[in-house]
Amino acid sequence: MQISPNCRAFAPFIAVTLAFGLGGCTAHGDYPSLARRPIERISGTAQVAPATPPTIIAETPAASADLASKLSALEVKAHISDSQFRSKIALTETTIAAGHGTEIASKAWSNAMTALSDLETTRTDTAKVLIALDVLEIANRNARLTADQAGSADPRILAVRDEIGGIIADEDKKLKALRITLGL
Repeated sequence: MQISPNCRAFAPFIAVTLAFGLGGCTAHGDYPSLARRPIERISGTAQVAPATPPTIIAETPAASADLASKLSALEVKAHISDSQFRSKIALTETTIAAGHGTEIASKAWSNAMTALSDLETTRTDTAKVLIALDVLEIANRNARLTADQAGSADPRILAVRDEIGGIIADEDKKLKALRITLGL
């Protein structure tokens, strides 16, 4: 086998590198043991702290009045959104009737889809009120963590939620009928 002249120039360099590199493998002395060291045998001695009972917070009259005002504001928002929804229904029904049976992406169909989308956006505004009511209920339950109430829901919140849920259910029925008319 012939060694090229370029390889011969690197031969001394390779020999020296191997000599130093392999020399490290034959170091004198004892190698460190892989057995457990004394520091690795120490175990924890921390004591578990005794559990503290939860803090009981009773609902104050001020919190009750504040809840009533928040519920009233949410009811007003829901009714405003619902009235906006109802005011848009007639125009949306007319636009959807004009788009019914037309080709997809025709001008009449596009106008119907835009009107339906606008009505759905108004319905979303009503649903946001329901979301805000859920957040209020969670905060109220956390504040009512007393021995006798155990974080139960305030009946006033449940009544408003049922009312707003009914509004949303009615809006959903109307939207479903409009989608069916449009063929969606």
